[in-house]
Amino acid sequence: MEIKEQKRRLRKEFLLRRRTLENRFEKDQKILERILHTDWYAQARSIYTYVSYRAEVDTKKLIQQAWKDGKNVAVPKVCGEIINFYQIHSMDDLESGIKGILEPAVHCIPLEEQDAVLLVPGAVFDQEGYRIGYGGGFYDRYLETHPNYLSVALAYECQVIDYVPRQPWDQKIDCIITEEACI
Repeated sequence: MEIKEQKRRLRKEFLLRRRTLENRFEKDQKILERILHTDWYAQARSIYTYVSYRAEVDTKKLIQQAWKDGKNVAVPKVCGEIINFYQIHSMDDLESGIKGILEPAVHCIPLEEQDAVLLVPGAVFDQEGYRIGYGGGFYDRYLETHPNYLSVALAYECQVIDYVPRQPWDQKIDCIITEEACI
């Protein structure tokens, strides 16, 4: 079976696992607490994060906390084949985009830092830091052009496996935070 088909099957299987996960609120809270106690969060000036959608690990509470802690927050917007990150100052700066995913409103300005923490979504992750996203390659392209960013994936323990099939353009994540560990 070719890698593309393996990824498609794993994506489907693990998105179903994530959708049917129990005790999501408690797991989200543990992940948030784990993030807030990391050195990288304490030292970060800017957090580039997706806005959680459907059954993803909740990022909305993290966004609120980052503002309280005086950090810049930027969220992605798909622009053709790439994503760009735009600074937001409140949840009112978000509007419904493709598939109902919240993205920055038209008045938001791009944020382009030399280094930042980039939170990366995905369906399944492995112990080495590789991931299967949603199939668009947006984050792999972004990470390739922003090598100074610390890339962190937020995932539930049920989304982490030993090995994810990969292709040459797949980018490795620096850290995966689950409700149980920091990998």
